[in-house]
Amino acid sequence: MTYEVIKRIEKILNYHPREFTTLSAGVDIFAKAVATILSQNTNDKNSIEAFKRLQKTLNINPREILTTEDNLIIDAIRISGLYDQKLKTIKNLARKVLEDLDGDLSKLANISLEDARNWLKSIPGIGDKTADIILLHLGHPTFPVDTHISRITCRLGFTKSRKYWEVSKYWLENLPPEKYLDAHLLLIKFGREICSSRRPKCDKCVLNDICKYYREDGKDCKT
Repeated sequence: MTYEVIKRIEKILNYHPREFTTLSAGVDIFAKAVATILSQNTNDKNSIEAFKRLQKTLNINPREILTTEDNLIIDAIRISGLYDQKLKTIKNLARKVLEDLDGDLSKLANISLEDARNWLKSIPGIGDKTADIILLHLGHPTFPVDTHISRITCRLGFTKSRKYWEVSKYWLENLPPEKYLDAHLLLIKFGREICSSRRPKCDKCVLNDICKYYREDGKDCKT
């Protein structure tokens, strides 16, 4: 049933999520991690623009991040918001990659998921979602959860709360690993366009026949 949910969402949105990935296939994992940090607390348009501007400013690798003047990086990423905080997070990541991984973030793919997640989360500014996005790009079996995904999952009745690990566990256990990234992107898009926090478009939703929220006349789940 869970896979059918994803297929229905894909149909109503009329796109395949991989067509909408913000990064080209040639971007390495450190640059993807930087892009993920830039996406925190902002919309796709601004985070993508910030990443493109940063690409024009420098080669996005740990050494260049640490040797480039802060004001140049800030000018590039300002549009993403919270730029001072994001600059610190990016620099802390770059420094730790050089100190612990010889400048190669992809080495996290070769250690256990738990150790890789703990390593990332030891960096101020990197929480569960950001860590899980980076780990997913590295090939680790993770399912990153944002507010849209937690809301949709709970409204459908798949979980009893919106807690990060409960929601993530549900999708991890009910989808094949090769669908994790696609489902993650689709659910976010679905949450923005259909299953919004306020005034969800239940009448247009292809999931209202199985949705607990719809059956119970808009009774939302608890956090």
